[in-house]
Amino acid sequence: MELECQGVDVFKDVETLPEFSDVLKSDKVVEDYKKVFEDNSLEFSASIGPLPSGYGVTLAHPLRRVLLSSIPGFSITGIKIKGVSHIFSYIDGISEDVENIIINLKKIVFRSTLDFFVLHMKIDTPGPVYAHMFDYASGVEVLNANQYICTLASNVTFELEIFVQSGVGYVDASMLSIPDEYIKLDASFSPILRVSYEVADVRVGQKTDLDRVNFIIRTDGSVEPKHAFEQACNILIKQFSQMVSYVDDVEKQGVLPQEVQDSRWFEKTSTLDLAGRAKRFIEEEGLTYVGDLIQYTRDQIASMKRLGARTIEDIEKALSIKLDLRLGLKIKGWDAMRPKEGE
Repeated sequence: MELECQGVDVFKDVETLPEFSDVLKSDKVVEDYKKVFEDNSLEFSASIGPLPSGYGVTLAHPLRRVLLSSIPGFSITGIKIKGVSHIFSYIDGISEDVENIIINLKKIVFRSTLDFFVLHMKIDTPGPVYAHMFDYASGVEVLNANQYICTLASNVTFELEIFVQSGVGYVDASMLSIPDEYIKLDASFSPILRVSYEVADVRVGQKTDLDRVNFIIRTDGSVEPKHAFEQACNILIKQFSQMVSYVDDVEKQGVLPQEVQDSRWFEKTSTLDLAGRAKRFIEEEGLTYVGDLIQYTRDQIASMKRLGARTIEDIEKALSIKLDLRLGLKIKGWDAMRPKEGE
């Protein structure tokens, strides 16, 4: 299906950071085509640009990674076959062993609004078994209903139940939570079959060093490629927004989060067992805590009190041996973290 292409304008200021949140809403995206394949998979092409020089790979690489790893889909995570206790089994009267049956089952493509569901079949008629022979649950759609599963000989009853879950990425069977009566299977939830991109040079007016990214995204048909592309953009927006919020919170509070504070900073300098000029320097400067002391550099200490190299070495040696710390470490927000007098 051919989609109409639209004209695009270059960024007025090539130093401006591209807006992920607007990338699909603006005329910076040109949808070139979408193909439907015989196996129900969908392919979508998008051309993004013009972009400032270097931003082709900067935008394309993380988008590709997110598309391949973080778009939700469905996978069979457990099976139950009557008379079978493990996957390394053979079933009398069936041409395939259990491993090959599982391989065929894994090719079934599901679409649903449910988080998980169970499908069951009981076949006693000789011949091939296909995905459309399941007793379908409400709200569940099998996109490749003609997917082959196995072949039955005469006088054989094949009773199969599958447990299907939604998720993202690849999950090892040991990490899955499913009912105990099922044989657990590794799950590959991603509906994305292929993502490729090419960065091309583009010229607009006198600017000749601009980028254009040509994306090709292919899915198993359970999700529209364009929708997956939008999801990937939104995932990145959310992650970057959280990073910005984190920085804002740190600046507002004036302290580092508790998990990145170091308990060694709050040790009393008296525990370093320093003597002589080193001890007098710490007392005169009011360096009660190790966090006070380690923010000084060698040169600062030498210039302030005209301490000799030997005295400074004594301080450094005590910090290193007792706490594995050194001079010259800057602690952002130390004034707010530092225990108040009397605490």
